[in-house]
Amino acid sequence: MIQKLFFWGFTILGIFLLQMSLEQPLLLFNTFPNFLLLSVVFFALSFGPMEGMLLGFIWGFLQDFASNALFGSQAFMLTLVGYTVGKIRKDIDQGKPLAQIGLVLFMSFINLFGLFFFEILFRNSFISSWILPSFFQMIYTSFFTPLFFILLRGWCKFLKDFKAQ
Repeated sequence: MIQKLFFWGFTILGIFLLQMSLEQPLLLFNTFPNFLLLSVVFFALSFGPMEGMLLGFIWGFLQDFASNALFGSQAFMLTLVGYTVGKIRKDIDQGKPLAQIGLVLFMSFINLFGLFFFEILFRNSFISSWILPSFFQMIYTSFFTPLFFILLRGWCKFLKDFKAQ
C-alpha cells in the first residue's frame, strides 16, 4: 500500500514538475510538448478509465492552478481524455508506436478543440494567434510519444520490481 502511494504521489508530482521545468528548454516555435496529456493517455491505456480520469483531473487542476488559463478547463479536458482513452484501450495496439502517436495526436486535437470551445463560451474570446502554435503543439507532443511511453513503462516496471523485493 505504501509503495502504491509512493508510486502515484511521485508520479503525479514528478510529471507535473517535469512539465513545468521543461517548458522553456523545449520551447520551439512558441510552443512545448504537453507531457501531462501524454501521461494521461499512457496511464489510461495501461490502467483503465478510472486511473485516466483521476490523473487527468489532478494534472489538469494543477495546470489550471499554475497558469492563467480558464480555471477548470484543463481539468475537465484531461479528465475527458483519460476517460475516453481508458474506455477504448482494448481497441488500441498499445505496443505499436504508430498507434500511440495516432492516439496522442487525436486526443491532442480533442483537448485543444475543447479548450478553444471553453475560451469562446466563457470568455467570449478567440485568439486566432493561438491556432498555429496549438496545432504545432499537437505534432510536437506526438513526436515525443514513443520515447515518453518507454520512459513511463520503465517507471511502472521499476515500481513492480521494487514491490517484489
